[in-house]
Amino acid sequence: MNVREALEEYYEVYPTKWEEFGNVVKVSEGEEAYACKVIRSESSFLIRRLERFYYPNMLRQIPTKFGEPFVETDDECLQVTRWIDPTPSRYAYEKEEAMLVSLADLHHRSKVLEFGSKEWLTARYAKWEENREWFGEVVRELEEVIYYSPFQLNVLMQAPFIEQLMHHAIEELNAVLDQEDTISTCIVHGAPTYEHFILSGDGSGYWIALSSSYFGAAPLDLAVLCREIALHDPYSEHSLAPIVGAYSRINEFMPAEWRLFIAELLYPIPLIRIMTNYVKEAETIAAVKWERALAAQKRLMMLAELISAEQSEMRNKTEAEREG
Repeated sequence: MNVREALEEYYEVYPTKWEEFGNVVKVSEGEEAYACKVIRSESSFLIRRLERFYYPNMLRQIPTKFGEPFVETDDECLQVTRWIDPTPSRYAYEKEEAMLVSLADLHHRSKVLEFGSKEWLTARYAKWEENREWFGEVVRELEEVIYYSPFQLNVLMQAPFIEQLMHHAIEELNAVLDQEDTISTCIVHGAPTYEHFILSGDGSGYWIALSSSYFGAAPLDLAVLCREIALHDPYSEHSLAPIVGAYSRINEFMPAEWRLFIAELLYPIPLIRIMTNYVKEAETIAAVKWERALAAQKRLMMLAELISAEQSEMRNKTEAEREG
């Protein structure tokens, strides 16, 4: 799709300035600025749905001069919204809190109860088991090395801890599969990270890259955001629990969803990715990433243990009430 031609024909916008930021184009015409992005036709369905939910933390589509929300071809759409320059927040927690509340609102507004298959969980379980076997093979190969690099030595020293995390995460995921409780379906962002959230000058927060959203499970989305916070905030072991509490006041999880969330927190996805990619980059870079990811994983483990204890206490209380 030719974005410039589409803007001129369908919006009567004649750009005087054109700036590219990844797959988003900032188009300026006088004092007006627009964000333009070519997205898949399937993505436009979810964006329209979010607008029907009156979701406040998204940039509204600017309709064409013909009143259509998008310029559409057979398999592509041109998404046009107003451009917002991000305002740096004074404190990190201000942005984190805004991200959390808006993510909970996204999940809550779009939630539908899904009484269907758990095949995707079975596939996830199989993938985690496969990764555990792969990591075991990597460790066995490293044990045969005579002279270790600092990075290899660090991996070997932390291997028991990582294997234990994998074991507990897979146990939790298996428990989710065994439970009869439903995992609800909602619109998830898919990549709720700092770079995909903008705070405007008036304090409003907006998720961008919503074109990559899909119908999925809220605990996975929340776990991605918690990993992001744990990775960037060295003091997040004190802030993650209140953050999750704030989320659950807006979008409460069912017991099976809490277990899925705990499993996602425990499973060391960032560490696995570093191990997968370290041969492709300088080992010193991998070592720095490893230290950060390891520290973040320990914070997530503390959060998982806290939530697990709370859920266990609630289950015991419920059972006692039934027996009483």
